[in-house]
Amino acid sequence: MSNALDCLIARQVAKRPFWLEFHNLTCDYASLLKQLECNFLELAKSRYSINVMLELDRQMPNSIEIRILTSTRPKTAVRNVIFTDFKLNVCELLSHVKHVPLIKEYLLELARTSNLPLSCPVLGNYIYNITNLRVSEETLPVYTQIIFFNVTLEFSDKGKKPFGTFKLSGATMPRKKVFV
Repeated sequence: MSNALDCLIARQVAKRPFWLEFHNLTCDYASLLKQLECNFLELAKSRYSINVMLELDRQMPNSIEIRILTSTRPKTAVRNVIFTDFKLNVCELLSHVKHVPLIKEYLLELARTSNLPLSCPVLGNYIYNITNLRVSEETLPVYTQIIFFNVTLEFSDKGKKPFGTFKLSGATMPRKKVFV
């Protein structure tokens, strides 16, 4: 038991060998969304705050999917590598994510910083906010490589064009200068 606790504490306090940098955050929207705004603010080196405001023009259909696409490029590589690319039904995700220990920590932080529902239905004509969602190098595992990254979240109604897209680009940079 103490080994598991020691590992948990080590994960939380281990100094990362990298800094986290955000370069750009964009959000685009079409039908189903009345409005969508997003931004990030650098609070300190390697510490950011993300803010999102959205409003649906009607209740979200239960068939809405989220596509999570993550691509990375190691500093020495020429091309991006697709790290993750999958689609999930949003309502099913919300109902099952509470039972996944790895994601539960992030879900608790999202619940703390937003008024997003943690189950369906997602109502229309109501403004949802994510305010001051903090992200730092501690958000990433200590073994994260030095990379450039792109994270894209696309929302669509089964098989149709996306009606909402979030794109975040950034990098992990070495804490110490590496001369190559």
